[in-house]
Formats: sequence, structure tokens, C-alpha cells
Amino acid sequence: MNHTWAALCSSFARWPLSQEYNAVNIGASGPAMEAIDILITIHATSTWNELSRTQGHCDPELSEAGRRMSMLLANRPDLSDIQCIYTSDLRRAYETATPLSERLGVPIIQSAQLREGNWANYHRDPECPPLPFDGPFEDVEALTERAIKTTSRIAGDEPRSPILIVSHGGFVRRFLLATFPDRISEYKGIRTAINRVRYADGVWSLLFLNEDAHLEKSFRGGATMESG
Repeated sequence: MNHTWAALCSSFARWPLSQEYNAVNIGASGPAMEAIDILITIHATSTWNELSRTQGHCDPELSEAGRRMSMLLANRPDLSDIQCIYTSDLRRAYETATPLSERLGVPIIQSAQLREGNWANYHRDPECPPLPFDGPFEDVEALTERAIKTTSRIAGDEPRSPILIVSHGGFVRRFLLATFPDRISEYKGIRTAINRVRYADGVWSLLFLNEDAHLEKSFRGGATMESG
């Protein structure tokens, strides 16, 4: 890798954690709550990603390259304080989180609400059918609504901090676009890169985007994506 971990730690100084970037108030009410930091990322490369097949709610596993990416993610020392991990119930997300969960001894909570968009036109393979989903096919607006509601519900209910969410490309992009529209041009959609947000009293604050110092040089460029 061309980044040392010392360089990784020093790089965080570029992103002042106390500053609220385009903070968004979603109208929470009730007593003040403690801040929760959420690190959100896209799952590692799957076998279908390597074939450029749109996956939707189909359930392929990680490729060999994806498993390597998940191990690199798990070995980030700055993730050692993660208290809990949330993933979708699709294998590519769960398998991305498993090495870190095993290293830290923290639970993984799976939810279908963290899945990719339930697109009507994704590839269908009788050997790898889409998993059942409690809801209709979605468009971009419906996915955006689900992404905001699901992430906000986790933030409001979860007493531990920080936590990691491993989701999918469309889900993560739509959440960030809706919540921080002035910063979305900076978002690169890099698989397993860390995007850190903070939630307190109904307000979202963006701390940093695209932190990918754990990725080997060979993964950069080929690790970006738009969906999956």
C-alpha cells in the first residue's frame, strides 16, 4: 500500500470533527440525545460486480478480490472502537463486515431495509434469484426515502457509538445526496471506503468522505461503482 497508517491517522486532521458540514435537521423531537457517529460504506466487490451485472436483491457472494478488500477493511486500526455493525441481509454486505466483526468480537445486525434499491430491471438468474422483499419495486425517490428513514431509525435507536453500516451503492449515495447535497460532488463511491457522519438531536453532520487508506493501490480506480 502507498499509505502508512501514520499517514492515515494524520489525514483525519484535514476533517475537523467538531465542524458541522451542511448539517441537516430532520425534525426530531423529544429530549436531547447523545451524539452517535456512524461510519457508512459500500460492500466489497462481488462476483457479479466483476461481471458488471446489476444485482439488486439477488444474492451473489464476494469475489476473491472482495474478500481481500474485506480483510483490509477489518485491519484498519481506527475501526477498533466500533461497537456494533449493521449490514443488509445480502451476502455481499454481510461478508464484507464479517472479518471486522470477528476481529472485534462485536455483533452484526442484519436488515433487509439496508439493501440496494429494489429495481424492476435488475438481472434475474434462476440460479441466483432475488430474495423476497416486503415492498414493491422502487424508483430513485422511493430508495431515497427508505435510505433516510432506515439510517435515521438506526441512529435514533442505537445506544452505542461509533457503529459501522455496510450497505450498497445506491443506498449510500442516495442517503448522502439527500442529507448533504452541497457535498455530494466530493463523494467518490469507493467500495469499503469510510464515510463518517454524526447524528445528534435530529441533526446530521458530515465529518469526512472517501477514506480509503486501507485499500491497496491495485484496488483504486476499479473499486468505484454506482450501484450494487
